[in-house]
Amino acid sequence: MSAPGTAVVGRTPRHLSKEQAELAVERGEMSKPDLHAVWDEESQSWLPLGEKMVLDRHRREGTPEALLEAYDARRQMVLRFVAEKLIEAEYAKGYPIEGKLHHYYVVPGSTRKALTKTGGEMLADLFRFRRGESVVTSSIETPEYCSARVRCILLDQWGRQAGAHEAAASTAEAGFQAAGARRKYGAKGEWTPGERGRKEWDETSAPDYRAALNDVVARAGKRAFVGAVIVACAADEVFDLAASLGGEGQEQKDEDDGAVRRSARAPAPPARGARPLTINGKPLSMHDTATLEAAYRKLTAAAEPKHARHLEALETELEQRRSLEVLPAALKEDDGDLRLGI
Repeated sequence: MSAPGTAVVGRTPRHLSKEQAELAVERGEMSKPDLHAVWDEESQSWLPLGEKMVLDRHRREGTPEALLEAYDARRQMVLRFVAEKLIEAEYAKGYPIEGKLHHYYVVPGSTRKALTKTGGEMLADLFRFRRGESVVTSSIETPEYCSARVRCILLDQWGRQAGAHEAAASTAEAGFQAAGARRKYGAKGEWTPGERGRKEWDETSAPDYRAALNDVVARAGKRAFVGAVIVACAADEVFDLAASLGGEGQEQKDEDDGAVRRSARAPAPPARGARPLTINGKPLSMHDTATLEAAYRKLTAAAEPKHARHLEALETELEQRRSLEVLPAALKEDDGDLRLGI
């Protein structure tokens, strides 16, 4: 006896179209299990209408032509969304202005675009993604140094994992080394008049960077989220993943941030490797970006071989800052006198 819903001529099953199956039911050659069932030619059986619609959709979406069409549609959607909905940062002298980064910015000195957290949230909303679990995968907490790696997971509208990324942050970054940040984490000292009328933070006791753990984790979490959005939305054609994870430049700076001068009473950080190059008696990392830019311009103009090491160190330091944070919009033009040391 043949299975219900299968047409048989004698003992040999035959392939039926939808019309042939309906005719076979009328002639009594086969039975229809349900009044609203629909004939599926591929499986040669009657299926519930809802199941048949889902099955047809999956079959259509699985063809190479459909996959290419869907890819083109998603790509055009992302490009159009970036062009029409996302707002680019405002610039001054080629650098994004702090507080006006908006949704994305062009990394200074390149054509790469970096996505900010706000832009990442809008792009995730376009794809109906939401932030899932964030996990600290590793961390280091000492009074002198704190770092953390965070993994962020994105979920789609049905709660399934759509993407994930892991990013890191540490107190070695410039945002944690400014005078205001150091005071926030317990550094003691006082403001004193400095060179060229600029005030300097005379530090008498170093900060305890264990207090910065929450801020470090938060920054790493933001970067991981942005990375997960770029990966899940396949938006790395538009936004550079490495530049977006380097820092969004949205860290709030203390209004009275200035140069940091360590007093002899303050414990110096442990030496690592060779003695660092200095400007005016201070390591490069203790100077603000404007001072380093001024030093680089001055040494480049001098074009003396003895400054080669300093130029290389300045280039490295500035490049690291450009990848970690957005440089200040207004660069100081007064180069002044430089005292270089090794």
